[in-house]
Amino acid sequence: MRKSVMIVSVALLVTALALLAAYLMLFRDTGLRSLSAHVAGAPVEIKALTAGPVQFVAACGSQVKKGDQLLKIDVGDPLADSGTDDPQITENIDRLDPQAALVLSGFLSIPESLPQLAAQIEEQLKAIAQADTEVIEQSVTHAQVQLELRKLELKKGRIAEDEARLRELRQQDEEQAALLAQSQERRNALNTNRAELEKRLQTKKMLEAAFASLTEEQQTAFYQAREVLVKLEEAEKEIARSSVSAPEDGTVIKTLLKEGEEAQFGQLALLLAPDQSEAFWVSAVFDGTRAEKIAGGEQCRVEFSAEENFTIPGRVGKKQPTTPDEQSAGQTRFNIILQTDDPALLARLYERQPAVVVLQ
Repeated sequence: MRKSVMIVSVALLVTALALLAAYLMLFRDTGLRSLSAHVAGAPVEIKALTAGPVQFVAACGSQVKKGDQLLKIDVGDPLADSGTDDPQITENIDRLDPQAALVLSGFLSIPESLPQLAAQIEEQLKAIAQADTEVIEQSVTHAQVQLELRKLELKKGRIAEDEARLRELRQQDEEQAALLAQSQERRNALNTNRAELEKRLQTKKMLEAAFASLTEEQQTAFYQAREVLVKLEEAEKEIARSSVSAPEDGTVIKTLLKEGEEAQFGQLALLLAPDQSEAFWVSAVFDGTRAEKIAGGEQCRVEFSAEENFTIPGRVGKKQPTTPDEQSAGQTRFNIILQTDDPALLARLYERQPAVVVLQ
């Protein structure tokens, strides 16, 4: 009998331990799971800056440094129709005397016509008038806040409501001072730009007068030279647009164009995940009582609900600001730093799938 009781007791103990272990595993897996999570941040989008056949595109998974070529578009020979190989035009350009060359240089530096410059100045004057009005209005508002603040600071026997109002007024005082400074800075920038436009207008008037004094032969050479130089400038820009370089160190995580394909202007060519700026991270919301156990730095995994086996390792970062609804629900938000260099996984994150974070 005693032996039977012992066997039953051992069996019950084993069952209890198994249930406890299962409970603990369940608690570990569900007690420290986020209520919700979503991918934040974004990779750098590399787009074609001109149209044409793709000569080169960096391979997916490539580690690149800032300045490395990521994309090359074949734009042919932009210099072919610039006129630089026309002997007559070249001869006329060579015959430009110093005065005509100086006028040409001035016209190229100020391509706008006199009416265009006058219209730009008129727009600046309207913007300045509006900025002046904003400065006056904000100065009045700021002065009113400061007056109420000073009166309340000097009031004797202040009560709790007064102290609360004081804090509110001090915050308003700081905000109004910042807004006023921004408006004044904007007005000053507009005035500086207006002065520069007026200077360009006066210079263009002198150039127009100088051009009128040129001989007919000089004017012909001038027009031909200006046309060639403008085409050369456009050709140089087109050549520059044909090649796109990495803006920073990183990993190519997805390519959307292939060599030989016809690229269109503005077409997305590839995605680059920067090395230093943690292009992707996850923002996760936890229940407040559970979040008290999170100190930061814990290892975790990010599970994406759209696919069963799609998980990425990570670690808990810093707390983040919560929304009013999250605050009222007693919830806490953390950012989760992803720990993977796999370009395929990083590219999948670009799809913004819903996720859950599980602490390990």
